[in-house]
Amino acid sequence: MGNTLAENAEAAEPLLGKLSLRGEVSVWYAPPNTGKTLIILALIVEAVTAGRIEGGDVFYINADDSAHGLAAKVQVADDFGINFLAPGQQRFELNRLVPAMQQMAKDDTAKGKLVVVDTLKKVADLMNKSECREFGKAARAFSLAGGTFVGLAHTNKARSPSQKLIYAGTTDVLEDFDSAFLIDPDGCDSSMNQKIVRFECIKSRGPNAQHAFYRYSTEKDLAYPDRLSTVEQTDPVYGMNEPDEDGPNHLIRAAIATVIREGIRTKMRIAAEVQRRTNISRKKVLDIIKANSGPDPEVHLWHYKRVEHGAHQYELHKLPVTDAEHDTT
Repeated sequence: MGNTLAENAEAAEPLLGKLSLRGEVSVWYAPPNTGKTLIILALIVEAVTAGRIEGGDVFYINADDSAHGLAAKVQVADDFGINFLAPGQQRFELNRLVPAMQQMAKDDTAKGKLVVVDTLKKVADLMNKSECREFGKAARAFSLAGGTFVGLAHTNKARSPSQKLIYAGTTDVLEDFDSAFLIDPDGCDSSMNQKIVRFECIKSRGPNAQHAFYRYSTEKDLAYPDRLSTVEQTDPVYGMNEPDEDGPNHLIRAAIATVIREGIRTKMRIAAEVQRRTNISRKKVLDIIKANSGPDPEVHLWHYKRVEHGAHQYELHKLPVTDAEHDTT
């Protein structure tokens, strides 16, 4: 048994930002409309782009969304090869989750996998101690077999006398899981169309970040993939090394063309990869992609076709052969 545990044990390295670590069981508590789903999806995309995990090793269970919201997120998931599951879709039902995790732990296929449940109350009654303990056992077995589990959960509507958030449910989840975070809106700048949220670690058994701040755009009528691209870590007090918003456009265009030429074709993957290589913000990259997209090769650098779930797949225009290229002198 000791040898098996040692072989399956994942190093306690950051997987989702510096919040949830590889190989642990984690829970994020937040009030409604905080952006917890948006932020965790952005962190998953970043982890896939950085090579910390393969998209096909991520299983995101979305049990708390409308059909419209689900469709928008599926488009992002498909771009990165993420397994995006919802009750009643593709023959998936919530009662299959725990048996699937138990089977993965049993047959040694849990190692390197990430399971995210949004939200946790859909698979276990957080007010029922027995249900919480049983689910905790399944998540722990999955973790001991080398998997990583993150559950998203709600906070109570009422705050503590000191205005602190209070997690919903019994203490069993908090006691059984390795790390836990409270996500609290830290401010909303209407002039900048952005919201800032603060992660506070209320439990950790490893080197998890104790505090972190993230921001994202609240601009109206922004498509979900575009809003996702605005998520970034920040610090409202000390600032951060911000991504370069104003990199020379010709260099950004060249980086985009290189990425497309290398076979990365969907918009979100192009933006994520160019950001990784250049430190240009994903929003800026997306603006450049849009500005240079179109059917005319004399005006535009690339064009796209719609593929499954409405994703845009890009191709470079073939450059016209000039007289100079025919000149052999």
